[in-house]
Amino acid sequence: MHTQHAPVRRLAPAVLLLAGLLLASLFAFAAPARAQLVLDFSLNPSSQTGTQGDTLQFFGTITNPASNMDTLFLNGLSSSLVGPGLSVDDSPFFDAGFPRSLAPGASFTGRIFDVLIGANTPNGNYDGSITIQGGTDANAQADLATAAVSVAVVPEPSSLALLLGGGGVPAVPFLALLVRRRRCRRC
Repeated sequence: MHTQHAPVRRLAPAVLLLAGLLLASLFAFAAPARAQLVLDFSLNPSSQTGTQGDTLQFFGTITNPASNMDTLFLNGLSSSLVGPGLSVDDSPFFDAGFPRSLAPGASFTGRIFDVLIGANTPNGNYDGSITIQGGTDANAQADLATAAVSVAVVPEPSSLALLLGGGGVPAVPFLALLVRRRRCRRC
């Protein structure tokens, strides 16, 4: 029985050596892993205040860090900013002046998107985010960068005056009456 197993024992180290060399060559010639593609993205300012019917313009800076080593295509925007009567207009992102791509180390500063506040939007604070989508080609839709955004909807100044002053002109006689009473106390 020893004679039959002897060739197998001699083959086993050779097969292991061959398998090891094959694995080593695969690792040697394999493409290096690509780093995750990211953009630097900031809004200035990221928080704005408006009244019903306003359109708020959001400006920001987008930078493709030199460490990316690839030109990044800017193919779309997505938004998580929600509220009754609020809508995000991404048309500035697709305007002719907006770059379609950024080379490594390049940046763009300008108008990124608008938020439209509807006529019936309740007063309050609305928070969300804007995400730039794209990648290394014109069809990529990977999430490249996200920035927080906040919109505060406040009453119109004329509405506030009505609430505080009791209606503008009718409040004048009331204030005059208060002033007259104070003068009489000093008499």
